Amino acid sequence: MTPRVGSKVELRYRGNAYVLHVCCLGASAYRVEVDGARIDVGAEVLGRFERRLTMGGTTHRIVTIADGVDHLVEI
Repeated sequence: MTPRVGSKVELRYRGNAYVLHVCCLGASAYRVEVDGARIDVGAEVLGRFERRLTMGGTTHRIVTIADGVDHLVEI
């Protein structure tokens, strides 16, 4: 994504679908909007499949694997 350009993303968790709107604010900064809430997220690449996401001062290690158009994300 390029700065100020947004993308619609659909995630599924335990049978429920969630639609997010994601805007890139910079090289590793994003704004995610879901259900009317806006969340600023920092993203750091740790390895081929690993990322570190920071939201509201809390950090999460993410592992993600792509399979065609689907992505498996483990937090």
